[in-house]
Amino acid sequence: PFRPLLPIFLQFDKILAPLIGKLLLQLAQNKEDIEDALKILQDNLPEIYFERILTELSGFLQKEDYCHFIKHLSVDEKLNLAQWFIMEKNRPLFVFDFLQDSVFNQASIDREKCQNLLRYLRQAENLTVREKAINYTVAWRDDD
Repeated sequence: PFRPLLPIFLQFDKILAPLIGKLLLQLAQNKEDIEDALKILQDNLPEIYFERILTELSGFLQKEDYCHFIKHLSVDEKLNLAQWFIMEKNRPLFVFDFLQDSVFNQASIDREKCQNLLRYLRQAENLTVREKAINYTVAWRDDD
């Protein structure tokens, strides 16, 4: 009901973006809701500021009070969610920390899919993403 007003708020005062983003993540019921929220922010913020907000909001993917549906996903579903944001929505900056903290380090994860995704991220256009991916090493144990 208030979504149509958000661009107006952002045009009036762009520094409301973190607050609006957090609110939208709290209300998100699925990945499309998250993407819609990110799109509203992207359409109404300068690119550099949007990237900063995107990075700030990425930490909320793993918080208990935000994106409630994520905690009910299996590890494979979390990987698929991250892949969707990376491959289809071009938002690797938004999900990289989520992958690193909640997906890549899980024993039951499909290692080949993870390695392919990391290879892809290491060639990303976004230099921040590329640097994070190049500097990241998955700590898999041999006995897993």
